[in-house]
Amino acid sequence: MTGFLFLRKVLNLWQARSMRLPRVTARQALFGVLVMVGSSSTFSQAPGKTPRTLNLFAFSHDTYLPSLAPEGAVVGRQYVTPQAMCGGAPQCSFWQMKVYPYGGSADESGIALISTNVSGISARVIVNGQPAGSKTSGNVNTKLMEISSPVEVQLVRDSRPLISGSLKGAATYPDYWIFWPVGMSSSSSAPGIRMTGNVFIITGTCSVPAQTVVLPPVSLTSLQGVGATSGQHAFNIQLENCPVGFNRVGHTLTAIGGEVPNKPGALKPSVGSTATGVAIRLTDASHAPATFGTSLPVTNYNKVIGGAATVPMNASYVRTDATVSPGTVKGAVQVLLDYQ
Repeated sequence: MTGFLFLRKVLNLWQARSMRLPRVTARQALFGVLVMVGSSSTFSQAPGKTPRTLNLFAFSHDTYLPSLAPEGAVVGRQYVTPQAMCGGAPQCSFWQMKVYPYGGSADESGIALISTNVSGISARVIVNGQPAGSKTSGNVNTKLMEISSPVEVQLVRDSRPLISGSLKGAATYPDYWIFWPVGMSSSSSAPGIRMTGNVFIITGTCSVPAQTVVLPPVSLTSLQGVGATSGQHAFNIQLENCPVGFNRVGHTLTAIGGEVPNKPGALKPSVGSTATGVAIRLTDASHAPATFGTSLPVTNYNKVIGGAATVPMNASYVRTDATVSPGTVKGAVQVLLDYQ
């Protein structure tokens, strides 16, 4: 699994447009507008580092990153399971952990974000939701931390020039992080996390042109009961000028203003909406409710030829309340593009 880059380009998709519905009075008509916003985003062996039987790996394969990654952006995420950290057990305790910049010989205390051997890329681990640096309980039999959820390994863009290279640690035992289990003073059986893959920098990212999608007007009588939908309209999120080489281009939808509770895929009406009891609902190409906050692949991106790609979607009205009134319905979505 490789990482993700979230870029900061912003695009405005979908604005309101006034429409008249033939043979339907103003009190019976709904007009829908959906607004989308897109972002395309030399060392020797260390004292205490010894041969171990539990070597764990992150970013062990080739990783492709855009050249436009801003400083501070998390450009890659991978996870190490508790079972891997704990030798098959669902959880375990540690009395000490150390971080080794460059996968080198000397640990560094007081910091969580450490340099890697790839210029422009630093790394950190997230343990129990928090960045973790070198620390100890001071006693081999005293618990410092317990791990029962995945440890997240992040690659982070730093201030150095961004240059392709290998993440492989420089020491004889090239771990970036080592965790000592409670009761164990030697690192020989302590789990260590290594990064060994290559990072390749790709120039450019996909662009997302501005587009406007307007739902057809419908009669209130077509929305019979809470949860009923009407006026479905198919559209595509358009991607253009995608560079070649990425193993994956992903997209994440975020409902600006929030989602309607208990109505999967439904956007809370945005400013300027005049109708009540109705929202805009998004579904994917298979008509399943849109997933918010999760990166999904742009399946027709072609890493060999790049160029244009699309994400097929549908939008419709959905009734959200027992009481409805006619008017205009607007919604807003942010689209984040990520790259592997």
